[in-house]
Amino acid sequence: MLAMGSYYQLRGKPYPARRDPKKLTVLGVLTLVAAGCVKAFVPAVLPHAPPEVSEPRRFESTSHPALKLVAPLEWTLSYDTERRSLRAYKGQSVETASVLLDITSDLSESEVDADAFQQRLLRELGQQGLEGVGVLTTVSIGGIPARRFVARKLGDAAELCSWHARRARRYAAHLSCVARQGGCVESCQPALDGLTWLTPVDIAAADID
Repeated sequence: MLAMGSYYQLRGKPYPARRDPKKLTVLGVLTLVAAGCVKAFVPAVLPHAPPEVSEPRRFESTSHPALKLVAPLEWTLSYDTERRSLRAYKGQSVETASVLLDITSDLSESEVDADAFQQRLLRELGQQGLEGVGVLTTVSIGGIPARRFVARKLGDAAELCSWHARRARRYAAHLSCVARQGGCVESCQPALDGLTWLTPVDIAAADID
């Protein structure tokens, strides 16, 4: 769940020498903050199987994150096996991408509360200097309702979007999008249009009813 170490830590890379790691941009705080929120909501170990399809333009997995995605033109898909997350990016690489979308699905220890998750994430982002733009909004992601907010950091051109969707009683999806320039909602929409949720095969029926 974007949604989360720094932008560079997502790739297992250190900050470039010219960048002060204590002065995180929007790109720098997303992974760190969302990862902390996810840990508070999900158990440490989840069942997991490799994706059925994991290609630069196509992804399909009935295990976490339990989705199918066809990348639009100029976009590339990258599956992170450690985080069990799918990243879609526009550009030559994740590091230089103009738009980065991160998608995870996880089993909660309690019933999913999208509002509580997003409000906590907003508070954490606020401690990193980001501010929410507008209010929490309900939108449709892949045909299911999701709670969304948009955040920016003063002086940073990048914009962050966060969606949290209740897929089932204890199963939730988190999506985060960072756009270096322009609106994150519009920037990530082409990738979101190619998203289809799949039923997770490694979650007990009682947890997804």
